[in-house]
Amino acid sequence: MTASPLATPRTDLGQLGTDPVFMLIRAGAVGRARGNEVLRKMGLKTRDYSIISTAATREITQKELADFLMLNPSQVVSLVDDLETRGLVKRTTSPHDRRAKIVVPTAKGEKVFAEARERLTQTHEVLFAPLSTQERETLLRILPQLAFPADLAV
Repeated sequence: MTASPLATPRTDLGQLGTDPVFMLIRAGAVGRARGNEVLRKMGLKTRDYSIISTAATREITQKELADFLMLNPSQVVSLVDDLETRGLVKRTTSPHDRRAKIVVPTAKGEKVFAEARERLTQTHEVLFAPLSTQERETLLRILPQLAFPADLAV
């Protein structure tokens, strides 16, 4: 059995090979590219999925989506506009603030979310294949600490 190219140590990275920020950015880019590849078949990208999945799992306004996903609010408006045009999400008025719009998935959006989540779960298996079970568990335990540091409110 041939080792996965991802499992092969890279000796040509020089200083970048010891730069954790670069490695996190690179790992995120690899994950996004693989996610986009499987979601493309559904007409989605990972940013679309992040909007639908967040809206499907919590009550959230467009402003809160922008903060949570660390996107410019205008990007979120554009993404939500597109998803709304495709019948995957809708905007409703917040019961707490008439000026705020909550993004919620439609019935079609819920189905698309479930299928996309299943496809991405399969992609995770490929992405994490180079890791042992213990390494995967460790990564999944510590990653939220890096993704949601205490000094950045979400």
